[in-house]
Amino acid sequence: MSEKIAEILVVDDEVNIREPLADALKEEGYQVSTAEDGQRAVEEVKKSNFDMAIVDIRMPLVGGLEVLHYIKNNKPETMTIMMTGYASLETAVDALREGAYDYLIKPFNIEKLLSVLKRGLREQKLTRENARLNDELKQTYLGVMTSLATAIDAKNHRTQHHSQQVTKYTLIISEKLHLPQKEKEKIGRAASLHDIGKIGIPDPILTKPGSLTNEEWAQIEQHPARGAEILSPLEFLSEVVPLIRHHHERYQGSGYPDGLKGEKISLGARIISVADAFEAMVSERPYRRALSKEEAFLEIEAGLGNQFDPKIGELFINTVKKNGNV
Repeated sequence: MSEKIAEILVVDDEVNIREPLADALKEEGYQVSTAEDGQRAVEEVKKSNFDMAIVDIRMPLVGGLEVLHYIKNNKPETMTIMMTGYASLETAVDALREGAYDYLIKPFNIEKLLSVLKRGLREQKLTRENARLNDELKQTYLGVMTSLATAIDAKNHRTQHHSQQVTKYTLIISEKLHLPQKEKEKIGRAASLHDIGKIGIPDPILTKPGSLTNEEWAQIEQHPARGAEILSPLEFLSEVVPLIRHHHERYQGSGYPDGLKGEKISLGARIISVADAFEAMVSERPYRRALSKEEAFLEIEAGLGNQFDPKIGELFINTVKKNGNV
């Protein structure tokens, strides 16, 4: 596959600088767009994903630093080289502080600009490649963790789809709360991995056909903390770890492992707590029959303000009831 041609934006209010510079870059094989002022530059940046913007600092109406600020906050992958005919240490520092890759003083020869440009594009390519490899590594780790969580559920046919169902319920609540997309993704990921700590619990306990002893329950109750320990070395899951550690905390403070109370328990953990409890209630267990959904709703209702966040619990009941076959 042929390498993508770099897209460059040249921004300068002086046509005798802007056009010759654009022509020189085109001769080097780059795809070039131009803007005669800062306002036009922002419009161009809005509609295109440039690899590099070469921007004059002093322009009427919208200056180069304002363009740089817009790029930094809206198209951070676009690198920026600033140009000025009025050099000062202060303007250089301002440009670099705002995220400029480099700073050139006019007049400069085209060879110097091309050298800076090529160096910047090489670094940009390496950064993007590293980000791609890092994302692939993250997905690999996440896939392994998810497979482990699924394998734990599958050890007992009664819990085979537990994490999957809990994830579904948490996403229903998250949608109803109109949470930001990133927050919904975080909570959904935590729900899918919430029982990963059970990997260290012996199979005879997980698959025991009768009631558990106090000692066995003590081992079961270690799984939130153990799950957090398993995932804590993975930096990209750092926001997920507290949700997994605290999904068995109780709203009035008698849960485990840390005895957190009320809103000291993260929102995501409070959501998972309701979803996890409900899914467990409506699933058959060796020591009890599965509850009907109506019976489980009554159990959740009875636990509002005690085991469960009252607002989340009530929202869950109302939402799942309306969904009917969920």
